[in-house]
Amino acid sequence: MTVNNTDTFLVERSGTSYKVEAQNLMADLQDTDLMLVERSGTSYKATGADIKGSLGGSLPNFNIADCFDSFAYTGNGSTQSFNLGMDLSGNGGMVIIKPHTGSDAWIFTTETGNNVRGRLTTNQGWSTVSNSLTFTSTGFSLGSQYQQNDNGSKFSAEVFMAKTGFFDIVSYSGNAGTQNVSHSLGATPRMMWIKNKSDHTTYRVWNWYTEETGPGTNMEISETLHAQNSTFYDRKMPTDTQFTVKGTNVHINQSGNDYVAMLFGGSCDGDYPVRFGSYKGCNQQPYELPGLGDNQSPQFYLGKQTSGTNTQGGWCTSKGFGMPGSPNSNNQARMWKLNGGIENYSTAFSHSNKIWTIKNNNDWMNNDNREYFYMIIADS
Repeated sequence: MTVNNTDTFLVERSGTSYKVEAQNLMADLQDTDLMLVERSGTSYKATGADIKGSLGGSLPNFNIADCFDSFAYTGNGSTQSFNLGMDLSGNGGMVIIKPHTGSDAWIFTTETGNNVRGRLTTNQGWSTVSNSLTFTSTGFSLGSQYQQNDNGSKFSAEVFMAKTGFFDIVSYSGNAGTQNVSHSLGATPRMMWIKNKSDHTTYRVWNWYTEETGPGTNMEISETLHAQNSTFYDRKMPTDTQFTVKGTNVHINQSGNDYVAMLFGGSCDGDYPVRFGSYKGCNQQPYELPGLGDNQSPQFYLGKQTSGTNTQGGWCTSKGFGMPGSPNSNNQARMWKLNGGIENYSTAFSHSNKIWTIKNNNDWMNNDNREYFYMIIADS
């Protein structure tokens, strides 16, 4: 179906309905306007800010090099500091450390504090580990903890600094009801990770919201589950200033528990530094994935199957770990799965002339009629 310039959209403003022509939508739509949207059989009202953000309008401009970096390093078994030009301790952020061997991936955030880590590849709580990682005004530093700095071992680091339009990280306390949590992303979150930080042994699930699956669903990053029907977010889209959590579930809003939320911004526009999208597997070789614009190469890719049976956990490749074309890749794809394990130098995924191509049929990337979500971060 083609939308003509003179077609009209019904917009609600201060309780009154208006008709806005398609050609004037981006100019006339106000951030507080409401429009009715249907996703997967569920209707909800999206704000004008949501709509403009989804269509690529009114998105904050930023230089990706100022707020994200992906690189490889060699552990020295002692201490080492990384000067990235990012004030992580002042602005807030997170660092993901992935050994080039083994199944673990570790996450550190400024909201959980120095030397406190979570295991991204399993449902495990936060734990305090001395001499592991400290945030600094220029990046971060490592101590002698072997799982992040083993002498002679190879690691990759994915570094996210809070930046308007790109990334934000906040904490909130559960209330066992419905609450709106404020954030400073300055844009509608395309993806959110939420994790209980009060209990380090029991409440371990990484809750994963994505715009592609909608606010009436919930996923778990490292679990082999597709998007599940859920009221965790009260079936309300997040906005550029807040998101909603609901219920008594220990993983998202139980009274007496504190939570950390990581919010990611981006666009469906390939020319934006961070792109989000979805695709349907086709069991064909090769299969070209939607990617970035012609003027940008990627440095980070995250994906997960969101529908179907035999669902897999999420997966990731990056410049630091071995993305095709990077120094660590042997000109093939080196990937790690968020439910553990490494795909070493696989031919399943390739990148050439700024086009991503799936070469193999497998359940976690390209199974027939199953849907997949992805995020791509452009190189600087």
